[in-house]
Amino acid sequence: MQTKVLGGPSIAEQTSSEYLSEMSEGIFLMEHHAKMIWQGNQSMIVKSIGDDSLIGNSYYLNGGNSCYGVLNVLGKKQLGLADFEALSEQHRMSNDERIVVINADLGKATHADKFRCVCPERFFEVGIAEANMIGIASGMSEYGYKVVISSFSSFLTGRYDIIRCSLAYPNCPVVIVGSHSGMAIGKDGVTQMGLEDVNLMRGLPNMQILQPSTYIEAKRITEYVINDDKLTYLRIGRQPCVEVFDESYQFEFGKGNVIVHGLDTTIFSSGCVLEQCMEAADKSQLCANLINMPTIKPIDHEIIMKYANKSNLLVTVEDHSIVGGLGTAVAEVLAENGCSTPMIRIGINDAFVESGPPNDLYKKYGLTKDAIVQRVLSNV
Repeated sequence: MQTKVLGGPSIAEQTSSEYLSEMSEGIFLMEHHAKMIWQGNQSMIVKSIGDDSLIGNSYYLNGGNSCYGVLNVLGKKQLGLADFEALSEQHRMSNDERIVVINADLGKATHADKFRCVCPERFFEVGIAEANMIGIASGMSEYGYKVVISSFSSFLTGRYDIIRCSLAYPNCPVVIVGSHSGMAIGKDGVTQMGLEDVNLMRGLPNMQILQPSTYIEAKRITEYVINDDKLTYLRIGRQPCVEVFDESYQFEFGKGNVIVHGLDTTIFSSGCVLEQCMEAADKSQLCANLINMPTIKPIDHEIIMKYANKSNLLVTVEDHSIVGGLGTAVAEVLAENGCSTPMIRIGINDAFVESGPPNDLYKKYGLTKDAIVQRVLSNV
């Protein structure tokens, strides 16, 4: 395998075993090589890597510190970067000593290590012990700390009973960052995929659920929750996402926002599927409204009913089971208001998905732009 490093005085080629490590994150650089490449070059083009869908894409090294570097598709950014960059910026601006981050072994994959680089004295590593991490977070929050805990969404929400008893029942103002949600973790398989996490967290009293769709939205949401006093599940996808907002964007808790204005079909989406939904909504034969829903609980009743009353078809799209997620939340609003507008839910149809390259999984399970268009047109 070969990687080509671009930039600097010359173009150098090195074997991927020297520069790339195919870990669970797929496109991480090894720690010491990341530092070396960052100092010399900031752009790469991948000639060959484990996920063939990445071949030929241009990448840039994102991070800029001595802790690690991450390759991202040019023009897109991983949302996990935003959370801990926002926390680091909050620390720099306010030196808020209440903020602490607890990590369960996956700091590089979740990007929690970014906070460790800035504020190591308030970063706590517990190892592969998510249950202990939740208990520690509960106790620290009782003493006035604003605690952020981080791991893969499947590992965190798999400790449901501990979240229920230690965080939700005493209503602790902890931020649970569940990363690598959905199918984008690909070949690591269903044990690593958070596909039922929203369903689990929605049923808990005192729990609010937020899911950003872009890097800027993720930063704004993080800035909001770190100054909020509520228990929050912050759901983060793994894949780099296209940016649709500028720096002036302001997150409004509990509100959806219109991304595309269309005619008489309305698509509601949340999270990293926004790009596919935008491309689908723009198709001339569809011409749909597209509503981004960064707050899943509490759901925005007003915008749902506004577009239900002016649409002939409603569609929800999510990288999650259609049981208990965004689609269920929207359907509950429609039922409670006696609305008869037809609705379809696009997501994982009550199944455990296979392992494979993310692009293949999205195609197989109907979350590509073409699959969304076909599904909608078949119901118009």
